[in-house]
Amino acid sequence: MTYRLLKSDEINLLLSQGCSADSWTDISVKDKFSAENIRNTRFEGKITLGLFSGTLEGEKGFIKKCGIFNSNIRHCEIADNVYISDVKNLTNS
Repeated sequence: MTYRLLKSDEINLLLSQGCSADSWTDISVKDKFSAENIRNTRFEGKITLGLFSGTLEGEKGFIKKCGIFNSNIRHCEIADNVYISDVKNLTNS
């Protein structure tokens, strides 16, 4: 599997979609990565992202667009075509 760093246009798209990162250089993506389906997400630490295209059908027929939405992602390797939403940050306070 080949991964690369984010391109500047992908970072700009993520920023325009409400995303942020401790360091964009800590994020690796697959060659044909598209940032379109990542919104309002905070990235912390080393992150590896797969491809997010298509939809997933869950129980009771709900259909969701693959991607990451409204979440905090920290030190994760995320596979292709998943749906992640509303993952909150847990801290030891």
